[in-house]
Amino acid sequence: MKKQLITYAIAMLLATTAMASVSLACEQGKDGSYKKQHAKSSHHRIPGKSLAYLRMVVKNANLLGLSEKQQEKVSQLLLKAEADVADIHTKAKAVVSAFRSILHSGKASAKDVRAYSKQMGELRTKSLAARLLPSIQVKSILSVEQRKKLKTLHRKSRDKDRSMKAKQCNHGSRT
Repeated sequence: MKKQLITYAIAMLLATTAMASVSLACEQGKDGSYKKQHAKSSHHRIPGKSLAYLRMVVKNANLLGLSEKQQEKVSQLLLKAEADVADIHTKAKAVVSAFRSILHSGKASAKDVRAYSKQMGELRTKSLAARLLPSIQVKSILSVEQRKKLKTLHRKSRDKDRSMKAKQCNHGSRT
């Protein structure tokens, strides 16, 4: 009886593990990278998390019918935004590194934690603004007609991404 219970427990554990791995495999990209797959999709749900909107405008300049002047302005916005974000990221890395050295030295105080939290909050605010403001500014550069075309392109891109994810996640079907 004891052996049967142990065998049953092991079988349940293996079945649970197998189900979890199938579920995780479904969530992973083809390259096996959970982070890459979900990092990309989450950018589109939270405004200002990426510069993808500006990149889409630059990439589809001909389809949108942008003039040379408009293309130049959008490109300048994108370059400035990327430079600002990179600068903020470098500053954040320095702040994190300094805090880690204090933390690992064993001399961290509540004052240090509050200072670190305040600095990181300010840097995150600047980073979000550096990503979001250019996306808003590009709308003032585009005409109403161009904005409608861009919205259509954005929806097609989003729907394509969703359909690709649905095709990857078909662990219930048998082929």
